[in-house]
Amino acid sequence: MQDHALPLDDTRLCGAALLDADEIETLLTPAPPRPSKKAPSTRLRIELARAYVPSATIASWNAGSVVTWDAAPGDPVDVYLADTLAARGELYVDRGSWSVRIVELISAATTPRES
Repeated sequence: MQDHALPLDDTRLCGAALLDADEIETLLTPAPPRPSKKAPSTRLRIELARAYVPSATIASWNAGSVVTWDAAPGDPVDVYLADTLAARGELYVDRGSWSVRIVELISAATTPRES
């Protein structure tokens, strides 16, 4: 069985173009990896409820304490991206899990940042 590989120092007719050894080597060199087009991640916070709790109650909390609030599907929530109010949504249950449906996008130019 004959080996039909072209030596890199040989100049041959390839298709309709004459390629020299450097051009052949360039064609055989793998391209560098492309930069990822993955978007950078941003911290997302969904504020479900706000409550004012007496200091004595907070002081009595320990691991396993439960904080409850009256939340129901359809209740409004605020959606923050990197501490900026970005949207308003509503709670809903999707296949047994709590989810948020976005109902309004908030313009960053009109929304003050929270401190």
